[in-house]
Amino acid sequence: MFLRGLAGQNGEAGAPAGQSDTPSEVKDAEKSAVALAEGGDVDKAIEVLSSAVESFPQRGSLRNNRAQAYRLKGDTASARADLDFAIDMENAWLTANADASGRSHWQAHKHVLQQAHTQRAILNQYVSAAPITRYALTHVIIQ
Repeated sequence: MFLRGLAGQNGEAGAPAGQSDTPSEVKDAEKSAVALAEGGDVDKAIEVLSSAVESFPQRGSLRNNRAQAYRLKGDTASARADLDFAIDMENAWLTANADASGRSHWQAHKHVLQQAHTQRAILNQYVSAAPITRYALTHVIIQ
């Protein structure tokens, strides 16, 4: 559940926090990391994403994608840390910018938040071997 669609939004005015002035090499790195992970080279994907996170630590989609790669590798603690960070950051941004709820950059933040909540529910299921509840998925969609 990688966030491929967000990479093209980085140059837009009012883009998500830490993303408005993102150089093309960071967008390319994110796309490359997704392709690497989907191709089975999860360690290299984590390396590429970690380097990008160092440059843009507030970019939610980087954290979400790295969490997915960590989960694929079985590193649930690192995946949870990235997801918790992304959720906290995106919640704060959405709350602070509630007046912009109809704008595309607000919707992009909301999408990152939804994806992070969904991944956390999947991670919780993976760790506990318990089924994902309807409540957990409904909570993700509504929030």
